[in-house]
Amino acid sequence: MIETINNLKNNRVRTGIAGSEVVSEHVVRMKKTLGSFNARNVKASEPLRIGLRDIRESDKRGKWWLVGASYKDLDENARDEAAQLESKGLQDHDESTVVQDDAGDLLRVAREQRMNTDIRRSIFVAIMSSTDYNDAFQRLMKLRLKRSQELEIPKVIVHCARAEESYNPYYTLLARRVCSDRKLKMAFQFSLWGLFRRMGEGVGKDQDEPDEEDEMLDMRSIVNLAKMFGTLIAEGGLSLNVLKILNLTYLQPKTRTFIELIVITIILHSQKGSTTSRDEENVTRIFMQANDKPEMAKGLRYFLKKTVSRTDIAGTEADKETVKWGCNVARAALDAITTSELVSE
Repeated sequence: MIETINNLKNNRVRTGIAGSEVVSEHVVRMKKTLGSFNARNVKASEPLRIGLRDIRESDKRGKWWLVGASYKDLDENARDEAAQLESKGLQDHDESTVVQDDAGDLLRVAREQRMNTDIRRSIFVAIMSSTDYNDAFQRLMKLRLKRSQELEIPKVIVHCARAEESYNPYYTLLARRVCSDRKLKMAFQFSLWGLFRRMGEGVGKDQDEPDEEDEMLDMRSIVNLAKMFGTLIAEGGLSLNVLKILNLTYLQPKTRTFIELIVITIILHSQKGSTTSRDEENVTRIFMQANDKPEMAKGLRYFLKKTVSRTDIAGTEADKETVKWGCNVARAALDAITTSELVSE
């Protein structure tokens, strides 16, 4: 091959048949040799597998620069790694122990709260172990629940909210965030309708509502849930039309108190963000959501007049005055709805 290259360089290529045969033979041989380079395992460019410690301790750990004389104390390396892992393990032991203890306590509480499936227990632990509602929402998303399993989230939130000793706005903030999903928003609506049934209302049975929660709702639970759902309606998380399933002119005692507290919460919460003492536009906006439900508007107007305007559970005297004023504004908006229906007829 080298001879052929030199001949080509010096322009001394053989002519004739013999020359062409020799040239073709060399060309074939060169192609085979060059083509074999891709299949060869060339290790000349690989780095030496030594470290600074090998160089410093070459008299103890073997003469690494001689072929076949390299020596590595694998037992010593294993001991060093074990020592590092042990020191790290001692550092992380306390934190991991605390996390495991907290998770175990929450799982025990979840069973006591009748979280009878793994999905519900996982949701419960995610909600109760979070630092705030944003952290809780992120933890719920990290559970990677299926679409059908996500419907358990509103049920667990409602259960936790009603089990508190007093109203906790944490669950309302979390519910407001969860209601950004349309399907979960509907699940909250179905949970509310399930509460109506447990209060004795003869509304339609929903297939997604579980039958295992048969205990009666006490007044503490009614207050907590009424404030949560009232705030959700006032902030736009849920629509006022969630009340369309009820006959507001005839309600069971517990349902009457529940709806009364919801309306009171709506009116009082609608005034929190106002710069003036009275924000009529905000109240009108909320109650005008019944514009496409004239029958509900009639029942709600009756309920405002007969129950909410005469309430004595609004709180302070200032709150009572605000509620009475809000009732008048809401009734005016509902009057406009019923009047427009009569005109259209």
